[in-house]
Amino acid sequence: MSYIAKIYLDKMFPKKGEDAIHLEDDYVVFPMNNVINPIEASDVPDNINEFFEIIVNGKPLAGKNAPDEVFEDMKLVWEEDKEFTSENYKKAKGQVLPVGNKIKLYIPNHLDLESGQKLKIEVKIHQDAPITFRLRRKLA
Repeated sequence: MSYIAKIYLDKMFPKKGEDAIHLEDDYVVFPMNNVINPIEASDVPDNINEFFEIIVNGKPLAGKNAPDEVFEDMKLVWEEDKEFTSENYKKAKGQVLPVGNKIKLYIPNHLDLESGQKLKIEVKIHQDAPITFRLRRKLA
């Protein structure tokens, strides 16, 4: 399993400011700054829900064990000008996120999370070299 050092996680997911995890309308927004190396969407799975999980305070927010309608309403904004949804996510194949750029993952707030709430977040990415990381954040 791959490991991401805490210093990188703090830069990828800042605790404060416009890049902090926050609520926007009916979504939990996860901005991620790319601070390590270019990320290429080289292999886009047929079932993206099987590819990742985001667990917040022990409950599935998105991915493998979340309700199906979460995926249907989720969206990914890539470099502020490309938007991917459940209907067009396969078009992300071949896209590259350069170092210094960011993505924002918009996930329906089906857990009724509230601003100011403390979150224990676990992210799992299921691939050839699986990645799991954990972070604690206060929802902005």
